[in-house]
Amino acid sequence: MEIFLNWTELKSISTLKTCNLQYVNRGSNYFVFIADDGINYTVTIDITNPRNADQIDFEDNYQINANKRITPLVTFDGKLKVETYQAANTVNEIKIKDGEGNNRFAKVDVSGRLLVSQEAPTPPPSTTAVKITEYGAIAEIVDNIYIIPNTKTLYIQRLSASAEIDSTGGNAVELYYDPNGTGIDMIIIEVMFVGGNSYQKDLNDFFVGNGIRAIRMRRRRLSGGSKNIFARWEGYY
Repeated sequence: MEIFLNWTELKSISTLKTCNLQYVNRGSNYFVFIADDGINYTVTIDITNPRNADQIDFEDNYQINANKRITPLVTFDGKLKVETYQAANTVNEIKIKDGEGNNRFAKVDVSGRLLVSQEAPTPPPSTTAVKITEYGAIAEIVDNIYIIPNTKTLYIQRLSASAEIDSTGGNAVELYYDPNGTGIDMIIIEVMFVGGNSYQKDLNDFFVGNGIRAIRMRRRRLSGGSKNIFARWEGYY
């Protein structure tokens, strides 16, 4: 599909879609276009002497940066296409363009997992933030019990977990709703199996307190000797 525009309109489309200008010098005119998802936006700029206003603007401000290689965002089978770079003694870096066309860099670890940095949960105004953090050596099972304040609605936003590298049985971090505050008849909220990696999971669970109901965060060795396990949940009421 081809859409014919004037020079001012094509510049606006180029800025809006962060697409590179392409052009062909036909001798008597420039055929300038943008290719975007099967649509070609085009304009013809006459080459005159003396130079006309559109010709001056294109030649002086845009021509030098035009005709750069068009890199598809996806491969032929629909998968996201990225470019990777690696400096000495570093993990791979992945370059991704943001919505404004700026280059941003993501990273992967040596196993190929994408390293993602997420914004910390922000409690709404006029609420009380809750952040429960536990870290230390665990040989079997250790629980942290948080009693939900009476009549308050507790919203859980995130669970984070990590542990030492483990070649034996591994580790688990479990988050439970404990309606009786006794560890009996608990309801699982989330579980993470960790060993040498760090994980985060955004949650959207809420519970009303009565002075007994609790949130129980459990750090557990599945087998093997003692290992350091980190766990944290965050929320507000």
